[in-house]
Order: sequence, then C-alpha cells, then structure tokens
Amino acid sequence: MFKVFRKAVLIAVIALIAVSSLAAKTDVVTLRLRATVPPKTAVSFIDNDIKVDMNTENVAFQAFDESGNVISTDSSFIAESGTVRLSFTAA
Repeated sequence: MFKVFRKAVLIAVIALIAVSSLAAKTDVVTLRLRATVPPKTAVSFIDNDIKVDMNTENVAFQAFDESGNVISTDSSFIAESGTVRLSFTAA
C-alpha cells in the first residue's frame, strides 16, 4: 500500500513539474563573446621582394641587414643584400 501511494505522489509531482514548465515564461538571452587570437605572421619571398603579413597591430616588425643596420620597418620591402634578419617584437 505504501509503495502505491509513493508512486502516485511521484507521478503527481512529475506531472505538476511538466505542466508548470509548459506555462513558464521564456526569456531571450544575448551573449556577447570575445576571443583573443594569438598574433600570426606570414612571410613571402619573391626574388628580392619580401612581404610580411601580420594579423595584429600589437607586433612591431623590423628588417636588418648583415651588419645589423635597419633596412625597413614596412611590411613590404626589397632586400638589397643576400642575408636579411627579420625581427618581430610584441608591443
């Protein structure tokens, strides 16, 4: 007898929860997500023309010759000598 009463109460509670969830008010929630993308660079060489692409402004770029003199800070330049050292610095 006690088991039947317990099952009936359990079924009544589940039915009450189901009916109340159907009548519940729905709300719209707007999520604003923000992601941090790590800096990424790509360097292409065509003859002596060197082009550097970066996906962020937080990275400073410099190109040096064999003697350590700055050749360029632009993302596209022509290398006069054979060896070029590229330097990327986080700002």
